[in-house]
Amino acid sequence: MRGRFSATFAVALLLLPGSAAQAQTAFSDFPVNGQISAFPVNQGSSTSDSFTLASSATITQVVFGAWVLPGDSVTGVTWAIGTTPYDTSLGTGVATATSVYDSTNVDNYDVNTVTFAIPSVNLAAGTYYLTLSNAVSASAGGVWWDINDAVGVDAWNSSYGHVSAAGTCFATIGISGSCAESFQLLS
Repeated sequence: MRGRFSATFAVALLLLPGSAAQAQTAFSDFPVNGQISAFPVNQGSSTSDSFTLASSATITQVVFGAWVLPGDSVTGVTWAIGTTPYDTSLGTGVATATSVYDSTNVDNYDVNTVTFAIPSVNLAAGTYYLTLSNAVSASAGGVWWDINDAVGVDAWNSSYGHVSAAGTCFATIGISGSCAESFQLLS
């Protein structure tokens, strides 16, 4: 009897569920800080930023920094992933978003961390582009994608064109230094 109990107990331990699955960060260009500027991703404007994966990943979630009017929040966004700016060939959709207030910046905008899920997008190691557009806020106000102090990415904006090559900071509109728009991809 003792031997059977031990074997049953050992099998039961093997079958116990582990902790909930943790999302792995496939790409990160955080922090969200609201200190430099932001590009619109609604009201006819879209922005496309590059990201590079060191190994293959299945992307299931996007987190990005947004500027909104005081008290507002982002509730939805259109997204796309492709191999060139604004390309939709690897995945596109409209997602419901959740917005968490981080701070109010010196320009009197609320700076939020916005999260939305996407259907699984399988990507090999390489460089791709995330495009955000048609963002919706709770009050139908503006939504801007936060530019932060992180390492630069290749960024394009539908109003300004090619705004930042990797390692530069939107020199075409008079911002200097090293910065990029803040976002994370989770797998």
